[in-house]
Amino acid sequence: MCGIAGIVASEVDLEIVRKMLQAMSHRGPDDTGLEKIQAYSRCAVFGAVRLAIIDLSPAGHMPMIDETTGNIIVFNGEIYNFRELRSKLEALGETFCSSTDTEVALKAYKHWGSHCLQLFRGMFAFAIWDAGRKELFLARDRFGEKPLYYARFSSQGFIFASEVRALLASGLLPHRLNPDAVKNFLWNGFTVAPQTIVAGVRSLLPGHWIRVKSDGAIEENCYWRLPSSRQESSSANLVELLTELEMAVKLRLVSDVPLGIFLSGGLDSSAVTALASRCQREIRTLSVAFEEADYDESVFARRVANNYGAHYEAILLSRQLFSGWIQDSVAAMDQPTFDGVNTYVISRATKQAGLTVALSGIGGDELFGGYPHFRTMLMARKLLSIARRLQPGLSHILATLPGSASGLGKLFALVKVIMRKIPNDSKMLSIAAYQATQLQFPPDLQQQLLQPDFADATTMNSGSWFGLPSEFVSFISSELYPSDDDLTTISRLSSRLFLGERCLRDADSMSMSVSLEVRPIFTDHVFVETAYKIPGSIRCQGAPDKPFQYDMLRSRLGESYTYRRKQGFMLPFKKWLRKPEILEIIKDTLTDQITVTMAGLNPIAVQKVMDAFEAKRIPWSRLWLLFVLCRWCRQNGVQAV
Repeated sequence: MCGIAGIVASEVDLEIVRKMLQAMSHRGPDDTGLEKIQAYSRCAVFGAVRLAIIDLSPAGHMPMIDETTGNIIVFNGEIYNFRELRSKLEALGETFCSSTDTEVALKAYKHWGSHCLQLFRGMFAFAIWDAGRKELFLARDRFGEKPLYYARFSSQGFIFASEVRALLASGLLPHRLNPDAVKNFLWNGFTVAPQTIVAGVRSLLPGHWIRVKSDGAIEENCYWRLPSSRQESSSANLVELLTELEMAVKLRLVSDVPLGIFLSGGLDSSAVTALASRCQREIRTLSVAFEEADYDESVFARRVANNYGAHYEAILLSRQLFSGWIQDSVAAMDQPTFDGVNTYVISRATKQAGLTVALSGIGGDELFGGYPHFRTMLMARKLLSIARRLQPGLSHILATLPGSASGLGKLFALVKVIMRKIPNDSKMLSIAAYQATQLQFPPDLQQQLLQPDFADATTMNSGSWFGLPSEFVSFISSELYPSDDDLTTISRLSSRLFLGERCLRDADSMSMSVSLEVRPIFTDHVFVETAYKIPGSIRCQGAPDKPFQYDMLRSRLGESYTYRRKQGFMLPFKKWLRKPEILEIIKDTLTDQITVTMAGLNPIAVQKVMDAFEAKRIPWSRLWLLFVLCRWCRQNGVQAV
């Protein structure tokens, strides 16, 4: 696990890349490396900071060079099946100087080019200087577990890194907010690829690679999509699904450094613990406990750990302790996000416990219907079906109905938003319905919050639809199939948006801020492809309690496991943000007009949001969202200019 960076241009100053590496030194405290390549009129500089996980020796140093081809690689992530691939490469005559998966990736590219990506089972983002082609090759894993950002800074200059902040540290890019991304942030609470919060900086889409050719042209290709649903359901598929999940856990236990498991006591993390305990004897688990009983799951987590003979540790996170961590948690964000603080807390505790790797149950909810919006979206779609048949009369009636934060009023509000511009296309209808269930600030409030000039600004290749960049809409539309049932569609959208653009990005940013590698289990692509053989109507039934998943795992969990209603790992923000010691921290930022203006926001409108929160008229997430955006802009010197 590492941080990678590089520049390709007519000439490159090594010190620029060194500054980029320093900006993300937290991603790699064990080693730092730089390499400069001169190729006729072009120059490339690669750099990496290393968090040593596999082969802790100097043989794992990066940038790594293939002496036979001259190819150079910087790699971030884990290829879990690297030993199997190494054997195949050795059969082709390759010899190895290290025991790392980085060297396997380098030699796999030598033999198979971009097709090597199809063979990799894991999470990764890497760059290869192809010496023969005089080209730069960049690739990202299928679900976007590892980040990869890039930008042009001249007609021929190209820069990339694992973090947006590393690109800013180069000094080659303006510290300017992307107005389209800010608008989408107000909708979602996070940015969506390929946009980033910084103008001109792009995020490589999951399952994609790009090649920067010798003339500066960029070729982009998608090498993996979520599979079509085969609409099968048989006991044979269930056996295969469980077998692949067991293999996914086994592969992710390979480590040369101390490893543990995030254990909330819920179904996903309990399954990971149960399966891991079948592979090795000593398992360490960690969880967060709260004084607030309705948020605390530690009693269940401890019970699960005891069931499988695992060592259990818990950190008691009080409101007072958290108030002292707020600044650190926001500082850990590579891009602003209203989520992820829970991951920061458990990651920090895990690192302090002496561990360097942690397994996580992230991804199970998206595959098996673990969110309330699996139900909400179905209801919204039904309302839309009725509304479309009764237009325009019903549209007028809905327009006069007030929305509320919950219940039927919320559904009416969702339908009102969708009916403004929904086309007669089933795919777009599904995406719009999903986005409506995730809405933070409705479009009219977004307009009020943004400064007029900033609200009207657009960026190059701009274009958003229901809070999503048009390129991302095209991407996810290609993964929606006519044969899908409604729950399969919701599962796909949740996997690409809730998981890929929110949970996985936050998990990477928050965990790597404390030099911890998090390995999600349920994102294993072989396991996911097996899961999609089973219809969503079966796989995701009973949302959000995931009865299908429990039935699949029952034999591994054992009779002692307590199956219970889905709770979810959440911090008590609903209570905490109203307490003086935390609310004052937020107000200190949101009443600073310079900071608010820097974020492209209208101070008067922001004050109205604070007033509405204190009057208990809006949810906590809206206030926290604005706080994070403003705090991030002030901290990183990025502004709406």
